[in-house]
Amino acid sequence: MWKAVLKGCAMIVVMAAMVFSYFTRPWHYPSSLPEAACTGNIVGAFRRLRNGDSPDVTVPGWPYEGKAMFLAIDNTGCPKPMAFGLVELLHFYNSNAQVATSAGYTVLMLAASEGNEAVARKLIRWGARVDDQDSSGRTALMYAAESGHENFVRFLLGSGADSRIKNRENMTASDLARVSGHEELARQIDN
Repeated sequence: MWKAVLKGCAMIVVMAAMVFSYFTRPWHYPSSLPEAACTGNIVGAFRRLRNGDSPDVTVPGWPYEGKAMFLAIDNTGCPKPMAFGLVELLHFYNSNAQVATSAGYTVLMLAASEGNEAVARKLIRWGARVDDQDSSGRTALMYAAESGHENFVRFLLGSGADSRIKNRENMTASDLARVSGHEELARQIDN
């Protein structure tokens, strides 16, 4: 029991040191909220939001049309060291859980394609709709199925996602899973 307590204390000390070093290092004031979100600069994001930046504004020249919630979640194009709480901060400043690109791609779809269930749970709790479709007719369930994220697919089905919805190519989530080589997942969706 004491080993677990000591391990927990050690983890808290390490986290505190990381947070302290992050917040006390010299940093620059970001030129925009997307820059703050993409770099994981939570202090800069807070200051931009407090000074009136809208969390859902479109900023040209950035991936996902510069929408901060996308940039805070994206794991491919934005390095975010120590970005703990960035998604929650954007939500606190009334970022829409339904925020989407002009093509209808939602933050829940991004979380689904990346298998980020923790963020998806928050988004759904904050009002994201599981069956929204983008311009190609795809849903979050389709993105998760195509990527082979089994636990995420089960989570979305448990959250009320409709597995019978078809995209513009007349394919369901199970069809996309099957085409992508995830046969067992396709069977689970069909049942």
